[in-house]
Amino acid sequence: MWRMGRKTVLSCLRRGDLVEKLSRTYVLQVRDEMTNKTHTLNYPGSKTVLDVKRDAHTFTDIPVRHQAWSGWPRAALRDERTTLACAGIGYPLHALSVRRAAKDNKRIVIDVLDSDNSSVEEFEDASQTFTEDDIFVDVETKRIQPLNNVEDETAGCIHFADEFTNRYGGCHPEFFPGSLDEAVKEACLRPAKDKRLLAVYLHHDGSVLSNVFCTQLLGFESVLQWPNAHFVVWG
Repeated sequence: MWRMGRKTVLSCLRRGDLVEKLSRTYVLQVRDEMTNKTHTLNYPGSKTVLDVKRDAHTFTDIPVRHQAWSGWPRAALRDERTTLACAGIGYPLHALSVRRAAKDNKRIVIDVLDSDNSSVEEFEDASQTFTEDDIFVDVETKRIQPLNNVEDETAGCIHFADEFTNRYGGCHPEFFPGSLDEAVKEACLRPAKDKRLLAVYLHHDGSVLSNVFCTQLLGFESVLQWPNAHFVVWG
């Protein structure tokens, strides 16, 4: 059985709870502040925040990149590809409101990746304008840096898992909350039928590509099911 520590166990990572939440039907009452009309929408838990925003475009005529929302939990604000099951919204009913953002509000560049209107050619042309120096940036952040003067691997691993959750949301690999030696034992020193592979996750916080990898790949439940079932992930 998988062992997790302290705050790193979130309800959306417990398989039984996750299956239940993904199969739920969430009722979203979305008020269009521009027309003061409320629209009632039904979604399965497997739909993403971005799916809701795209559907809102159809009845508000506000493109996703120009939408300003109220009522989303922090997990949904951090990553638009978070499923409703993992977004922390109310069940069975959750109220939201949307309006057109002020013209001087600037969206984060990552929104380019969420737009289906951009062609593959446009994306490839844009990527060619980046130099190798653009890939690695000096970003001052204290949210995911290792703790100072910590010699206990277990405390460091738990801290990393907590900060990873704070930054990227609750849908992520099930990081093993112990030392590397303990992770090796958990993966290898077991009966043959219970053995799993050991995956060591190294996070490069100064790389733009690391952030894209965490949000665009590791944030998908369909991707996480396989490593969580077959690997002991140590980070």
